[in-house]
Amino acid sequence: MTNKTSRQLAIRLARQVEHDDVLRRFFPAFALELAVAPRTTLSAPGDSPGAKTLPRHHLWVAEEEGSVVAAALTRIMPGRIAMLWPPRLQWDCAPQVDRSERSGQVLRQLMAAVDAFLTSQNVQIVQALADTASAPDALRLADCGLVHLTDLLYLVSRATDSSAAPIGPSAEMGERLDFLAFENQQFDRMAALVEQTYEGTLDCPQLNGMRPVADVLDEHRAVGVFRPDWWLFARQDGHDVGCLLLADHPAQSQVELVYMGIVPLWRGRGLGLQIVRHARWLTGNAGRARLVLAVDAENRPAIAMYAAAGFLAWDRRAVFLKCYSRHA
Repeated sequence: MTNKTSRQLAIRLARQVEHDDVLRRFFPAFALELAVAPRTTLSAPGDSPGAKTLPRHHLWVAEEEGSVVAAALTRIMPGRIAMLWPPRLQWDCAPQVDRSERSGQVLRQLMAAVDAFLTSQNVQIVQALADTASAPDALRLADCGLVHLTDLLYLVSRATDSSAAPIGPSAEMGERLDFLAFENQQFDRMAALVEQTYEGTLDCPQLNGMRPVADVLDEHRAVGVFRPDWWLFARQDGHDVGCLLLADHPAQSQVELVYMGIVPLWRGRGLGLQIVRHARWLTGNAGRARLVLAVDAENRPAIAMYAAAGFLAWDRRAVFLKCYSRHA
């Protein structure tokens, strides 16, 4: 797949023999991740695990006069969503070129090819992360038509001692929750419950309605190592009142809290704290060192609840998004 412009800029997928060199030049952190799969470092929720191949990854290059001057990296994931690593520029052209103006042109042409490809693959949403909303990567993403959605706080907590029983509720929390493990035939039940928890949510509310919940669950199931016994219905008085979705990352000795939600009628009763404490216990019981998660930086009630559960912030990133089509 190759697109050419009037200025002889060719946009194409990188050839296999180019992959290592292009990754080292434009995405050195990703290249290092492929070379060394860390076992003790802290990885951010949603980060792709270290691997020697690029499954469903596509490396795009913009070539001018025989030199690669820009590159973009995408990863198509289950759930009709794709991750975009912010495009990078590295000029090898004549010094008289107005690089600031040319940069925007190259990025827009590069992203046009990426957009066309992703939509042909039935992708509905492409998202990307930048260190801050004003970082150079963020400005490039804006040039590519992505908008700043929100910032994510990345939180971490040590696992609860696995020799202890799961932590029960305190007096102000009310009755203790029961947890029921998910089974594949309960997919529709889980989807209906998750959709209920979206009502009135403060965690990235702009995403509501963009995709069917089934697509969202397909994406969640692809995170880390999927364990059905770590997808849990939180129940009280015979009702599904919330859910907990965990993913295992054994190479990093960590568990990721992919999603946790409470049905609106049952909020304000301390159930979220019970669920998170149970997640910490499961993490320790599995022999993992820590539990990690990402939360909308504007979701102050959730941040306070996680702090009460022993979580600390260790990173913050800006989320950018482009929606190709919205779920009706």
